[in-house]
Amino acid sequence: MKGNIPADFIRQIVASADIVDVISKYVTLKKTGKNFMACCPFHNEKTPSFSVSPDKQLYHCFGCHASGDVIDFIADYNSLSFIEAVEELALMQNLEVPYDQSAKDQSKDKLTQSIYDALQAANKYFQWCLRFDTDKDEVIEYIKSRELSAKTAKYFQMGYAPNQWQALYDVLKKQFSLDVLDQAGLVIRKDKGGAYDRFRERLMFPIRNRKGSVVGFGGRVLPNKDANPKYLNSPETPVFFKSHELYGLYELKEQHKNPEHIMVVEGYMDVIGLHQHGYTTAVATLGTALSASHLKTLFRHTSEIILCFDGDTAGQNAALRAFEMVLPVLDEHKKARFLLLPKEHDPDSFIKERGLEGFRSALKEALSAADFFIQNLLGKYDLTSADSLAQLIEESKRVLKAIPESTYTLMIIEQLAKATDVSSLQLQRMIKQKAHDVKQNDNNMQLKRWQLNANKLSLVEKALAYLLSMPTEVHDALSAQPAVEFECVTEQHFILLDALRVIRQNSGLSSAVLVQMLVEKYPQFKAYFYQLLQAQSELDAVQLIDELMAMLDKIMKQACQNELEHLILKAKTSILTTTEKQRMQAILYKVEKI
Repeated sequence: MKGNIPADFIRQIVASADIVDVISKYVTLKKTGKNFMACCPFHNEKTPSFSVSPDKQLYHCFGCHASGDVIDFIADYNSLSFIEAVEELALMQNLEVPYDQSAKDQSKDKLTQSIYDALQAANKYFQWCLRFDTDKDEVIEYIKSRELSAKTAKYFQMGYAPNQWQALYDVLKKQFSLDVLDQAGLVIRKDKGGAYDRFRERLMFPIRNRKGSVVGFGGRVLPNKDANPKYLNSPETPVFFKSHELYGLYELKEQHKNPEHIMVVEGYMDVIGLHQHGYTTAVATLGTALSASHLKTLFRHTSEIILCFDGDTAGQNAALRAFEMVLPVLDEHKKARFLLLPKEHDPDSFIKERGLEGFRSALKEALSAADFFIQNLLGKYDLTSADSLAQLIEESKRVLKAIPESTYTLMIIEQLAKATDVSSLQLQRMIKQKAHDVKQNDNNMQLKRWQLNANKLSLVEKALAYLLSMPTEVHDALSAQPAVEFECVTEQHFILLDALRVIRQNSGLSSAVLVQMLVEKYPQFKAYFYQLLQAQSELDAVQLIDELMAMLDKIMKQACQNELEHLILKAKTSILTTTEKQRMQAILYKVEKI
């Protein structure tokens, strides 16, 4: 755990970043008047409704209502946490992120760094063993039998775990504690103390994260060796989560910044074998099924994935599970295709037999997600049998009913209807018997709850909208005015006073930085602030300032009137205190002055 990032630093990087430059790295923007427009990256559309304001340093989609500053965009576009997005933006600006850490946080951070260091040291040791261990000739001979060159082995940092119980432990225990080596997944503790190596007599493959740091290992048993399992992975550790990492992604990104597609295969040797023969855009899952986290990572780097499976029954089943996982996220900008190889082949053997051009030809025949699902269903059931047809519909319902309706699901239903000679409307009703996903409805309700009617803003909301949209101009106007004070009735009143205070104390604020500063105190109002910023006005800046000052006067007068009425009402039923009498006199004087 790195600790919290200071609010001052967050304001600094938001203020120093140009939101147009940052978003342009991900989306093609076109200047339209004062702003820049594009098709929204967060929903499907053909007519651009995604607006980026260089003045406010904010973005807003008039279609899906996505809004935010530069950090929000990086987080949402790349599926990152807030802290990860801040780190990404800091990296773009060549800034080092400071962290506020407690002693506990610092201790955890030190342990995490030690784990990374131990894994890197183990990686170097395994590579050394591949060159100098007494069994090196046998290992190298196996690598050559897989038609892998020394260059490829070096590129993927392949190594060898020697046939000894404590070879790695004896080397690393001089530098790292047993606790660090255990938590790194490199050794296994003995019941009576001490430890032995997790990986022995195996060809080793380091697994690297998106920054290139080693987070774990995969080890393949050598031929004719009596060891199980055939492939052994590191256990999950504080730095390694199998459902998040993809083998070969770091190496892929080193060669392809914006790959047209990424192929997902099942093993390290498939990735390396494909790379050896010139196909360099493959990654592998790490002994787990394709996960939602994997998909987020993949679609962060490409718009199309190709899921490649062996053609046997196990491969077919794995492909169907992958289809169920990938279908909900597919849209116009995220596509998936399926490549099922002949039963006797895996990707490595297939490209060896067919060559790179033959492999690419096979890729062209990869089925779309919809075609794969339909072909799979039609191949399993006898359409001339009523019972079999009912089973087909039940399986379709099981897969499709929990998935939000989309172009893909409608297309699948339409094609299934043709194949089964059932009307598409009837089939759709059968499959979608249950209500739409409750979570989706909850999200829609949450969106509606935050949407404002720009024509029905309260006086305080309208004043807030003006403040948020032009903080620099308001600062200049307030500098010649006495401080604005009034009794707060609603939370919006408190926010308005705080916004005025922040603007008065800080010159040159952008809308984005002002929102950041207010969100620090009112985090639950973040979406509300962005919606206020969409309020439209036909007035120019000078007229807006004049109207804002008039609104502030009216708000102060209303607040005084409300407080005065409260005191008068109280005076009718009880005796006012000396302080209350003085307050009433002050309010009467103030009302006359406003």
